[in-house]
Amino acid sequence: MARESSKRSVARWVVAIHSLLAILVLLLVIQSWGKFSADASDLWLIFLLIDFPMAWFYFPLDEWFLPLDLGVHFRFAILPFLTVLLLGGMQWYTIARVIELSGQCRKPEAGKCIDCGYNLLGNVSGVCPECGTPARRDWPNRYPRQDSNL
Repeated sequence: MARESSKRSVARWVVAIHSLLAILVLLLVIQSWGKFSADASDLWLIFLLIDFPMAWFYFPLDEWFLPLDLGVHFRFAILPFLTVLLLGGMQWYTIARVIELSGQCRKPEAGKCIDCGYNLLGNVSGVCPECGTPARRDWPNRYPRQDSNL
């Protein structure tokens, strides 16, 4: 019985820490309001970097190989690990959708300024004439130069 109550207290700590980390991510997104140019799918990287080690820490590998019968082993080792990953994944997916739907997760269009959206296709200076932001050079040219010999 003591093992069951200790698992419940660990589960409460996992939920509390996980929720605090999710709130921290949302606060960071809100702080970068209008400047956040990453894709919402980048939150899956955060999910892997936070949830998987946290689940591994709270439900360590040595519990997976205890000489218990299959039902007890599944209940105390595998099920909590999978629950953290599943619920964590759903929580991060929800955060990603909220960011995406709120317009915070915008990728700049090719050939446009990151900050103001000014069309930079004909600009050769490398700086936006509207706001002075340096233009990104990693976009492929939308209108490649045609060879005059053809």
